[in-house]
Amino acid sequence: MQLIHAWWRSPKKLLVLSVAVVLVLQTVLCLQSASIPSFASSDAGVKLWQVQGILHYGRLDAPINYPGAVYDPNHQYSPFVAPWFFWQDGLPYSEYTSPFIWASVPLFAWFGHPGLYVWPWLTGALLIVLSAWLAWYLQPARSAALVPIIVGLSTPLLLYSLDFWEHTAGTFLAVFALVSIIKSVSSSHRNRWLTLAGASIGLGLTMRAELYVFP
Repeated sequence: MQLIHAWWRSPKKLLVLSVAVVLVLQTVLCLQSASIPSFASSDAGVKLWQVQGILHYGRLDAPINYPGAVYDPNHQYSPFVAPWFFWQDGLPYSEYTSPFIWASVPLFAWFGHPGLYVWPWLTGALLIVLSAWLAWYLQPARSAALVPIIVGLSTPLLLYSLDFWEHTAGTFLAVFALVSIIKSVSSSHRNRWLTLAGASIGLGLTMRAELYVFP
């Protein structure tokens, strides 16, 4: 009882506890999701096809591997249709690609289906940590402990951390850019922080087109 009271009286310890609880819950749910060889969205399936295509052809601009082409040479029954795919030289290509997909290739090669969840989970977890940092920066009080809970459990962040989506990666880069800008104000390494902020914004644009409005 005294230990709980001590944690409650310390705003920083309470914030750390809040972050830990959300991260544990997020990790448990992600492990459960990764153990199921399927996706909650067809978007994730498209990204998987891209990952498999890169592994099959051995290059980042690889087409989608379509084994059914043997029986469907004119791709009349192919699932690769516009506006999500286009055909060139008899091969299907995805309209969208990003470093998120490229970075997932080795993880899929090493760990199989669960490897696809590493980046969504990791960037989602880092977002919780950054949100806690921002909350403490703005208001170093017990109320800061509510922010990781709200961000981690009351927004789509948790959902996007549990599937092969780039949403958490793009959001993490946007928030990291904001944190870098804040850090640059009082840091002796101002140019480094601003460079990191610019790089994060630029890389984030490859994840989600919505981030064009962020700068």
